[in-house]
Amino acid sequence: MASSRPSVPEATKRALREQAGSKCANPGCAAGRTHLHHIREWAVYQSHDGRHMIAICPTCHDAVHHGSLKISDETLHRWKRITRTDAAKRGHLYVEPGRQAKLLLGSIAVAGDAGLLAFELSKGNHLSFALQDEDIMLLSLAVADRHGHKLARLVDNHVKIEAGTDVEYNHVPGRHTITAPTSARYMPRWTLERIQATEPGYQPGERVTLLDLEVAEPGIVRVAGVWLEPRRGIVITRLRLHFLVLDPMRQGSIAMAGEGADSVLRYTGPITAALFGFGPGEGALDLSGSRRRGAIWK
Repeated sequence: MASSRPSVPEATKRALREQAGSKCANPGCAAGRTHLHHIREWAVYQSHDGRHMIAICPTCHDAVHHGSLKISDETLHRWKRITRTDAAKRGHLYVEPGRQAKLLLGSIAVAGDAGLLAFELSKGNHLSFALQDEDIMLLSLAVADRHGHKLARLVDNHVKIEAGTDVEYNHVPGRHTITAPTSARYMPRWTLERIQATEPGYQPGERVTLLDLEVAEPGIVRVAGVWLEPRRGIVITRLRLHFLVLDPMRQGSIAMAGEGADSVLRYTGPITAALFGFGPGEGALDLSGSRRRGAIWK
């Protein structure tokens, strides 16, 4: 009669995941969810000896067991000996190619034939994308708190979440989200008041979404998030693109909304204060490719 297999002790699980840097131990994989792999097969040795176990992601684990990822015991032990000094959390965003590349900002899309600098408030707060080899969509962005401290970066679809912050990073294939406590550091009262004056249903709750990237369709990435400077900022909800200024003469935000991916905004320069009449800048707005009913200005 076969004996039942005992569970791996919690202390062993924790030690192996910490050893792997809280990610897949494969240095060529950024996955955060892990399985525990027995280098010495359980069926033969019937032991949960941590010296002969390693934390690897489900994809790598499946590849090892089915032979498509051929890794010797020596390689796995070499992975266990890696000294991991990078405390940042990392990931990768894959965008399936589509007929046209677009960023969906709330409910209005922005597009450019070779890419687009969507906006650049500062080096710490910007969003853009580029097209390589005609159909490879590469996003780049940076998110900082209102004091200018870096929180997250995306460089050509490679995600980096800075260590030592109170933000949380969650990702599944096709979607990456970072959230933070709803506090003055991330969502000051004046910002929240101006958004809610224009969009009353906006309620961040206990945690505010600083960044939400979702591959909605091939070539289309839905973006939401918060990019704040001390006296101005851009907040993108599921419904609107909000431009905010700390101005006692203006109670709400200036907002744009559309009808989804078919409402396309083509702009020859970055979305800056100049677009809304709040300062110098260059660029021209073209709504000819969109449904004009989909553009709401407040």
